[in-house]
Amino acid sequence: MARFQLAPTEAHRSKILLGLNFYGRDFVMHRSGGDPVLVRDAMERLKSSDGLQWDAKAHEPFFRYRDRDGQGHIVYYPTAEVSDTSYFVGGTIGGV
Repeated sequence: MARFQLAPTEAHRSKILLGLNFYGRDFVMHRSGGDPVLVRDAMERLKSSDGLQWDAKAHEPFFRYRDRDGQGHIVYYPTAEVSDTSYFVGGTIGGV
């Protein structure tokens, strides 16, 4: 993974706001936009999927499933690993 410098000086660090997701997004395939999904709902939908996968471009885990009407969905949901990375990055730049 490429390294980058988020905030080279203390002055820059004070302007960074780090947000941590406690919900995911459920997108219907071939439609724009997505609906928020809470952890309990995401875990239920994950049971009928092919399992968790990794999107290397978005740096996020996701899974695909079909609903009762046969519509394909893709769900992006932050896992503990992704949250740990966010906390680590926040801590290294002087926050959290």
